[in-house]
Formats: sequence, C-alpha cells, structure tokens
Amino acid sequence: MNGDTIHEGIDKNLCFDWLLGDRQKVKEAFDKADKVISIDIINNRLIPNAMEPRACVADYNAASEEITLYTTSQNPHLSRLIMSAFGNVAPEHKLRVVAPDVGVVLVQKLMSTTKILFVAGQLKKLIELLKWVAERSESFLTDIHGRDHVKSCRISGFLKMESFLVLKMRP
Repeated sequence: MNGDTIHEGIDKNLCFDWLLGDRQKVKEAFDKADKVISIDIINNRLIPNAMEPRACVADYNAASEEITLYTTSQNPHLSRLIMSAFGNVAPEHKLRVVAPDVGVVLVQKLMSTTKILFVAGQLKKLIELLKWVAERSESFLTDIHGRDHVKSCRISGFLKMESFLVLKMRP
C-alpha cells in the first residue's frame, strides 16, 4: 500500500474502501466497555495447487448459434452468467456450461478467468472446437489466491465472557 501511486487521484492504490456500521456507536461501546481485547491477526497467502490444471473445451453450433463450454469450474452457473452478461459471449439461453467433477480445489476454480472468456468468445469467429489448458506456472500467477489478510482487531463490551458487543477491524 505504500508503493508508488498507480492512478492519479487515487490514494493508497486501493481498489475499494468501505465502512460498515455506525462509527459513533462503535466509539461509545468501546468507551463504556468493561474489557477491550486487541489482537493482530496475520493469515498467510495460500496458492491453491490442484492436481488438474484449469482447462476448457468449447464448441460452437452454427445452426443453433449455441455454445457448449466444458470447463473445470466449481460454479458453472456463475460462469455462464458472467460470460453472457459481462463477456458478451452469447445470450445466456444459448450458452451451456458443463462442469465435470473437478475434485477438491478449495475455491481455485470458483470464478471464470479471462482465458475461458476468450476461448468462448472466439468460437463464433473461428467456428471450430477450441481447447485451452493452463500450465502450472500460469496458474500460480493468475488463479485466485487465498487469504493474505493482515488485520488489527479490537473486541469490546464482553458480557460475562460469553458474548461481545462490538468488533472493530482494520487492515
């Protein structure tokens, strides 16, 4: 966060920043608390390393103008929606996404990648079967990584050490 600014007018190179809750009520709860506990939590970054890489095979039927995409996805319905609504690949009713058993990958194959969008989007131009398979080094660089959180937490207002009233976290 302390690196050079990427875009003028955007401090800290943040993608988004939001506040959830009522700042004044949180302050009051901390001020009145019997006990406040503070802790710093570091959750290391994880790189999912599935035995089977990301892959897809896409087929375009020119007669029906339908696309069938076989992909290693944990969420084929979301993939179809994203490709239809935002990727402009095909209308949702003309796009079939088939996800075979992808094994245990723990979120790595949850979201669609730009490569899958590209493969599906090129079909109409080429009118042939297209295939893409990621290499392991490519997956390490582009697939969804897990965690990598650094948080400072303060917990306030314990009631007989059974529950708390306020949790305040900041990155």
